Amino acid sequence: MMEQRFKLDKKDKQKIREILKETIATIREVEFAHIHGSFTGDGGFHDIDVAIYIRTEYMDPLEYELSISSMLEQRIKLPVDVRVLNHAPNSFCYEVTRGEVVFSRNEEVRFNFIERTWNEYLDYKPVVEGILHELAA
Repeated sequence: MMEQRFKLDKKDKQKIREILKETIATIREVEFAHIHGSFTGDGGFHDIDVAIYIRTEYMDPLEYELSISSMLEQRIKLPVDVRVLNHAPNSFCYEVTRGEVVFSRNEEVRFNFIERTWNEYLDYKPVVEGILHELAA
């Protein structure tokens, strides 16, 4: 079965960004949130990818992601895929930081996260590229 694809104009996408920001702002433990993936481009999308960094880590990440996804989907009436960044792989975090900030409660925490992510990614990138080059040879 094919996934449904959505296409919205810039005005409708901006409305969704505003609803996401307002809704995420009500979640006290969220320090910042980025949107990333196909929603940020000009083409169609299957879902809206949201990555959040949380202040507390007492909850089950999967359960938390599903709960926040459901909350956001109820507000915007489109599929939302939420991922917690706190312990996500560095390559994923790097891609997320290239997306759009949709909410930030604490800029210092966000900037520190971005700096740490980019430093680790750029330190590790040559190693990965070398391995891939060896595998392709």
